[in-house]
Amino acid sequence: MAADHAAFSETEYAQNAPASLQSVLAERIRQIQIHCFYPEQDEEFVDGDLAIAAACYATEAFVQATETEGAMRIVPESWPWMAVTWRPKDQRRNLVKAGALILAEIDRLDRAAASAQKEERHV
Repeated sequence: MAADHAAFSETEYAQNAPASLQSVLAERIRQIQIHCFYPEQDEEFVDGDLAIAAACYATEAFVQATETEGAMRIVPESWPWMAVTWRPKDQRRNLVKAGALILAEIDRLDRAAASAQKEERHV
């Protein structure tokens, strides 16, 4: 079994991307194209809003897995935006939304780090 894992490469994984990865990437693209959540706008969320939103959707998925009462009915107190924007769905969809929001936050952090490095070089 260990030999099988050793032969597994990033390229192979990318070429044979599972439905989960494809779904998360498609959701991130949808967030940009349909909802106009452009990377430039993500720069405004410096207080961890994207990560908190992702955590809310992931928590909702957990609640759906463990409870039948209360799931999808209550906007989490930590939801960073207006209540009307809280739109949970089924467990898998909530995890996909969480993954896409995490990607957005990682991208935002990477852009901020690159910008900071660029500024340091010009000082």
